[in-house]
Amino acid sequence: MKRNLNLSKLPSGYLFPEINRRKKAFLEKNPGAKIISLGVGNTTEPIIPYITRALEDSSKV
Repeated sequence: MKRNLNLSKLPSGYLFPEINRRKKAFLEKNPGAKIISLGVGNTTEPIIPYITRALEDSSKV
């Protein structure tokens, strides 16, 4: 999978406050939008297979 080039456009520093700021701004402009927040999660464990399958399937649309 290729790295999302938009990640390199984010300012340095702690990434999650920036993500939350952008999510809040997006929802203010798009109040009916539904966002799936994956959060930080447990980075010491692999993602559960049914989650990765669903992500793969939805990205093929």
